[in-house]
Amino acid sequence: MKTTYLCAECLLRQACEACDNAFEDWGERYETIVWVIDRLQNAFHDTVPEILATEIHQMVKSASSTDPYHALKVETNTVFQALAQEIKPDLTTLKEKALAATLGNCVEAAVPLETDADVIGYLSEPITEGLRQGFAIDEFEKFQAKLHDAQNILYLTDNCGEIALDAFFIEALADMGKTIVISPKEK
Repeated sequence: MKTTYLCAECLLRQACEACDNAFEDWGERYETIVWVIDRLQNAFHDTVPEILATEIHQMVKSASSTDPYHALKVETNTVFQALAQEIKPDLTTLKEKALAATLGNCVEAAVPLETDADVIGYLSEPITEGLRQGFAIDEFEKFQAKLHDAQNILYLTDNCGEIALDAFFIEALADMGKTIVISPKEK
């Protein structure tokens, strides 16, 4: 992703949300946000936004000794497990399972999004629509050719509930006789 001026607002908002979740003390929140602003001033033009976001979240987590997104992770696990059961009957091909995993990983907790475990429809609808539409840039045949030649696969997962959708694809890869090493982003 290319850095634009909009990235600064998003990164600062993410930092504020993380601080609100991680710190009770306003002084700690302030000190952390000052660090974030300084980091943005010194590294904004030379760094990819996702790398800065990771750095910011790691700093908040380290400074607070807590995961600012723990509650959200628990909630998204519940939501995605229910969603996975809902769409499982529709996933019959390797391509559909790869697409489901891709769509699940498009949901980013740090991007403004309301999560409600009681209302599965907010995720179900866009994922079902995405499954209907398919890949915007469809190079699955090329991917499948590379996959055919691979015996060992390193599968990187995120740290929230979308692993429930990854599981369909991972299982299909295992059924193909592939050796899969799964590496989560973090606990």
